[in-house]
Amino acid sequence: MSGNNNEWSALLKDILRTREFKRAPLRTQLLSYLFERIHKPQGISRRVLAEEVFKSARYDEGAVGERCLDLRNALKDYGESGTGQVQKWRCELPAAVPSEGYRLRFINQVAAPGATGAFWQAHLSPARNILIIHNEPLFYRDASVETITRYIDINLDHAQMTREIALEALRSRRPAEYREELYPSYLYLLSGEVAARDYIAEWFEAVAGVKTQSRIARRLSSPEIAQSSPVLLGNLRTNSFIRSFLESSHCQHLDYVLAPQKQFGVIEIRNVNAQEEQLIGGQNLRSSRSNHGNSLLLKSSFEANEDVYGIVTRIPNPYDEEGAVTIISSDSTRAVEQIAHTLTSEHRLSAVSIQTGWHNEGPKPTCFQCIFAVRLGPVNMDTEGRPAVFLAMRTYDS
Repeated sequence: MSGNNNEWSALLKDILRTREFKRAPLRTQLLSYLFERIHKPQGISRRVLAEEVFKSARYDEGAVGERCLDLRNALKDYGESGTGQVQKWRCELPAAVPSEGYRLRFINQVAAPGATGAFWQAHLSPARNILIIHNEPLFYRDASVETITRYIDINLDHAQMTREIALEALRSRRPAEYREELYPSYLYLLSGEVAARDYIAEWFEAVAGVKTQSRIARRLSSPEIAQSSPVLLGNLRTNSFIRSFLESSHCQHLDYVLAPQKQFGVIEIRNVNAQEEQLIGGQNLRSSRSNHGNSLLLKSSFEANEDVYGIVTRIPNPYDEEGAVTIISSDSTRAVEQIAHTLTSEHRLSAVSIQTGWHNEGPKPTCFQCIFAVRLGPVNMDTEGRPAVFLAMRTYDS
């Protein structure tokens, strides 16, 4: 008997307590029957199900097939529900295997395979809702002259934002640009973040069998973050949750920092070590010494065929220290996209794992950071980016 039998039994009881099963006695009876025979070497044929479950002459093999399809869909709905997604196990009823019949299958939702599975395991165990959080940048629209303007230093992404608040922010930060007739607008999503969101969502669904939720930062509350294992995309200017995490006391020990106070597209490497300095110098990356302390500034260039940089940060969820927070941050939306692609590609991430010395089968540190470089494309830097290249890593005591 499987050592997981008690956990499977507990899951079955939770499923049977739902309204979809309480109100469907035949569905309940079929699920219970199949579970009682989960350890049989072969599945159960339609003929046997007709005789032993439904016990009616009108249940021919075609009718039994319809009842099994009904159960399969009900289990799928439960697995994709909020309750189902935070369970360790998922129960499925696959199509009948020829000459074997039907049998239930239990899938561990918190044990994903390979290099990507090892990387994202922290979001799967313990099982929690996984939110992928991206951004809507703020624009100021002037209908009188049909223009829209975005200022990278003004991005009010909280839910309580009003026109008055947005105009006052513009008046205080850029008084020369202020006009009473301007209207704050959220006009589109950032395409690189959307692509990153899709890479991550597709990986969780295809590999881990978990359906994530995509959320926009300004439409999200702190309690929702606290109860989840979130993946945050963007930077300190566009995503208030990235800002609140990275500027909190929980992250003051981190040494790879987006540096908005210095200039756009700059990463500060604090307490730089000889290996990092040699690596950056050897690759002729744009960098300079900070005027204060033992820091190195890594500067993105947003021209075609130049490099932009991003940071991957993993920390325990500081709200309750259960679950993980992963932050993919960069002032370049293309860097966010390509880094997410690497973190969800078995081929690409396996190469990174070799560079970091991580083993695919082992757990990752609970707190770490990586820096990646992304070479912008030769034609249009806003629509092209080459695969992310791993540069450096730090691990921390969490």
